[in-house]
Amino acid sequence: MDTGRWLDPYTGRTYTDDDDIDIDHVIPKKWAWEHGAWRWSPEMRSRFANDNQNLLAVDDSANQSKSDKGPDEWMPPLASYSCDYITLFVALVAKYELQLSPAEDGTYNRIEEESCRDSDPLG
Repeated sequence: MDTGRWLDPYTGRTYTDDDDIDIDHVIPKKWAWEHGAWRWSPEMRSRFANDNQNLLAVDDSANQSKSDKGPDEWMPPLASYSCDYITLFVALVAKYELQLSPAEDGTYNRIEEESCRDSDPLG
């Protein structure tokens, strides 16, 4: 058994047993594929799959709940992480030149605006 200390940003819980966590792709690989990753070279797919910016140690049940969903279908249960999550997701979409539909773009902008406004102590 491997042990350590992992803070799950999705739930805010701390874990000391690696059996309780999964490594999550912030942008799921299937979601990326459906949004343009099918055009990538094998090297680019590998870079994406192993990009530390896109990988988080999270509660295994939260990861299973998220599955292959984007922010329009799933947001972290810890509301205080919502701004960081959507901001990271959108930054990774741009980094990898993935394509959002106009509806997704509008929804993600709204989620980011609402989530980040709520997390701004100055309001």
